[in-house]
Amino acid sequence: HFGREGRGVVMVRSSGNNRALLVNANDNGYANDVRVVSVGAVRGDGRPASYSTPGACLLLATPSGDPENATPGLFTTDLTGTSGASTQSDGTDSNNYTIFNGTSAAAPLVAGIAALLFEARPDLTYRDVQQILLNSARQAQPSLPGVRTNQAGYLVSHDTGFGVPD
Repeated sequence: HFGREGRGVVMVRSSGNNRALLVNANDNGYANDVRVVSVGAVRGDGRPASYSTPGACLLLATPSGDPENATPGLFTTDLTGTSGASTQSDGTDSNNYTIFNGTSAAAPLVAGIAALLFEARPDLTYRDVQQILLNSARQAQPSLPGVRTNQAGYLVSHDTGFGVPD
């Protein structure tokens, strides 16, 4: 509430990777905080990733890999050599990246969008950012079970929130 001279801090959280265990993100005190932008993961086709924990608290979902259906993950930098996640060492710098999956890979994409919003408009409040994010989101698969139109006329789902930022 009080950060950034009273405009509030934008907190972005992953919804979790426990769909197979029937976990719900609403049970996570961090993800379900109304001040938090809770983020799930979708595959390249816009369907929820097989691991992405659902919940009414999800605001958005962003692309991430899904090993269950061979959707490639996101590339990210890595520590060099055998110190990194990519432990193959061929004597070159070609292995200084790794593939990143999960809602932990999806959430930083939203944090980057929020940073760009603040670069353009530093006066935005955390609620302004949440509103811009949900207004810019689109359901990539609006015919999926669970996608409903809420009372405000937005398509929303416990699997993808208001959709993928566009």
